[in-house]
Amino acid sequence: MPLSPAEAGAEYLSGKSACQIAAVYPRMTRQGVEARIRAAGWGGLHWCPIHLVYEELTMDGPVYAPSLWRKAPSEWEQPALL
Repeated sequence: MPLSPAEAGAEYLSGKSACQIAAVYPRMTRQGVEARIRAAGWGGLHWCPIHLVYEELTMDGPVYAPSLWRKAPSEWEQPALL
């Protein structure tokens, strides 16, 4: 179940930390969740009840961007066979 930037931003605004969101999505890391939150345009200081610290999410870190080299299945073309 993939996590979109909009969903990550909504979860972050509801009060969850990046670590809490990553715990719900087993294939996501905290850094991946933070990148999606930045892509949604959010950042700031949040309390993380998992690590018992305040985590600062700055806007100058890496931002999630979908891979541009991958094509959607409907756009895939059969290679020419010689």
